[in-house]
Amino acid sequence: MPSKRARRLPTTRHDVFLMAVHQHESIDVQDTETSFIVLHQNIMGLLNKSEELICSLSPDFPQVLCLTEHHLIHFDIVFIYMDQYKLSAKFCGESHKCGGVSTFVHDTLQCTNINLDEFCKEQSIEACAVKINLSSLTICILSIYRSPTGNFLCFLCTLESILNFLHNNTILIIICD
Repeated sequence: MPSKRARRLPTTRHDVFLMAVHQHESIDVQDTETSFIVLHQNIMGLLNKSEELICSLSPDFPQVLCLTEHHLIHFDIVFIYMDQYKLSAKFCGESHKCGGVSTFVHDTLQCTNINLDEFCKEQSIEACAVKINLSSLTICILSIYRSPTGNFLCFLCTLESILNFLHNNTILIIICD
């Protein structure tokens, strides 16, 4: 039987979403000048990992970092420094230690926070969203976390409400954990 140490899960997981953005032409996703990269990372506690995370991204830095399970409260997350990125949206739980979602956008991009606090219910659905204006289009990035112990029916109903709230003529990217 393997030891507990051998069965230990990794401390982070990530998914990379690559989207090419270019107006009225066919797009080669290998062309880095027209690529828009969004990275999702289940960070499982951000407090002491921000420098390590930024170092691991080099040399191909994404334009957007979506972090789930940051485990931070409102007071702490605003003091997290990520070189070349600004905290653009967040949800922090108040009664549970784990969870939380945040979106960091590269300093070179203009973005607007979309307040989703009215929809969030700790553990069942924790979400934040940003609208990013690019030269040719507007993108809305929705980051969502649902705890395995959360209410799944509540998650589905609230997700539908959020999607109806965000629905307009922008491209919607949903990052979910």
